Amino acid sequence: MKSKSMFFCASSFDPPAMPDPGAAASHRRSGSPSWVLLDKVAYLANRRNGTTAGGYGRTGQAVEVSFWLADPPRLSHLCVHCPGLEKTDFAEEPFVVCSEKNIAVLQVYFTFGPKDSIEEMGLRDYFVYRAHHEHPSLELLPTPSPRALQPHEFGLLPCVGGKDDDFVIAVLRPTVVVPEEYDLYIFSSSTWTWSDRLAILDPQAPRMFGELGIHRAAKVIALPRDTLAFVDLRLGILLCRVHEGTLDLHHIGLPELMDMNTKKSPSLIRDVTFSDGVIKFIEIVERKRKVLIERKICPMCKSCTLVNPDLELDGMGGTIDSTADHYYANDGWDAITWSRSITSGPWVKDCEVCVDDIAINNPRHFDLLPDLRDKRSGKSTLNRNLITCYPTLSMLEQRVFHLTCKVKTEDKTAWILAINMRKKCLEDLASLPADRIHYLLQSALPSLCSLRIYERGPTLPSRFGCKSKRTDDAKNDPTDTTIILHGYYPFTTGDQLRNIFSAFGHLCAWHIPANKQNASVQFVSRSCAEEAMRMLNGTQCGRLNLVLSWGGNTPNKQPRQPMVNQSNGDAGSYR
Repeated sequence: MKSKSMFFCASSFDPPAMPDPGAAASHRRSGSPSWVLLDKVAYLANRRNGTTAGGYGRTGQAVEVSFWLADPPRLSHLCVHCPGLEKTDFAEEPFVVCSEKNIAVLQVYFTFGPKDSIEEMGLRDYFVYRAHHEHPSLELLPTPSPRALQPHEFGLLPCVGGKDDDFVIAVLRPTVVVPEEYDLYIFSSSTWTWSDRLAILDPQAPRMFGELGIHRAAKVIALPRDTLAFVDLRLGILLCRVHEGTLDLHHIGLPELMDMNTKKSPSLIRDVTFSDGVIKFIEIVERKRKVLIERKICPMCKSCTLVNPDLELDGMGGTIDSTADHYYANDGWDAITWSRSITSGPWVKDCEVCVDDIAINNPRHFDLLPDLRDKRSGKSTLNRNLITCYPTLSMLEQRVFHLTCKVKTEDKTAWILAINMRKKCLEDLASLPADRIHYLLQSALPSLCSLRIYERGPTLPSRFGCKSKRTDDAKNDPTDTTIILHGYYPFTTGDQLRNIFSAFGHLCAWHIPANKQNASVQFVSRSCAEEAMRMLNGTQCGRLNLVLSWGGNTPNKQPRQPMVNQSNGDAGSYR
């Protein structure tokens, strides 16, 4: 099968060097926020640390995920490693579809699928990753229905009902047939299943008809009282309490697009977030200035025309129309922020600044990016010619937003600027590879993170993100090579069970009974079984809590015979 990996960013396999989150926690700068800018596109690299967790895909393929922390405006990121796979086994980079607190939902798109299901070949696997200092975990989600869900449609509600371990994932889609009806697809961690329900638009909300009038979420943000806000950056916000008996959608309109932005993609110029008890909104508009093109006859050939070589072509791809007598060059930007309550009231304008207002007070910033200053004005303010997009509001810092920019279109390096609108200054900046910025796709996903995840975790076994617990097995039968797994998680397959234990030696048989209460594996040698018992007992791998015991305790018991399928369960033998 031909792989799409030829279209991967070169930097996707080379994550930036960062300290371990455990070390980073103790060396974070004073006043560091308890939130991060999380890169939506994960790296494909074997970079382990104290937050590394292991799990398995639908095919039994081992998957490891690690979290790497950075202070904004630098991007924190996830690293995904699949032992034994090559670049061509991935159809695209792993992608963070949503995140809240210390939970991230990750999409991994393999070019292969379960061998016994042609229908699922090449479909996406979804994982729930929890970053934690003691027990980081990675759990495979059941395949969503419908399967063709877009990453920006996912919303995540952590701590549902006040329970720390419970969460809900939700996707809202218009039915199209009836404009005010929407399908709400919900995944609940308490049942570990997907379900779908009908959600009805509030009768007081404006009707949205036509292809361009159908509400389609560009991002989803979590609100109090188990509410999700599905944000269409053009048409407005739909609020939905996912646990109500009748799912009513309440509409909140957004401020009208500025005149210069009516033909632009809203995701390039707008953002919405929730913090300090209010919904916050920002829009930027680029200013343009007309530049006349000076032409003259070539003194050598007397036939062709020469264009003034000093034209400022930044942001235009370096070319102009051969017949044009003018063009429009970047001339800075204006930014406006608004806020309002969740329940009622109008949007209130909070702050408005333009690029000429933003002072650069830190000399270090000039060392990082010499072209940061506006050379035409001669002042220490931001360069008007910067190519900018994707404003991203801070989660906690009032009147601070982040802006992605490049100096020239062809630059290999892009920059994220942290701009304080109240102080009218550049607070900080950070670089990132320009190929990490996808057109019409925000490069960063603001995410609140619990600070406890930054503590250094335990030393991890080479394959699993779990903590080891040693057991004394000196009194066990030396001929017993069978291990019983108690409280077996019912959604785990035989392939996944086999992959967990085969890391410690050859198996001769394994068995999962029909009731799936317990499972068992049999090793060829006692020494391998003892190593598996020592390393795995009392650990967690995905949703499996590995509580193990020996298969029998009779002193003179003979080795078990190969296990066979019983009671319509799942079993296998290697003999």
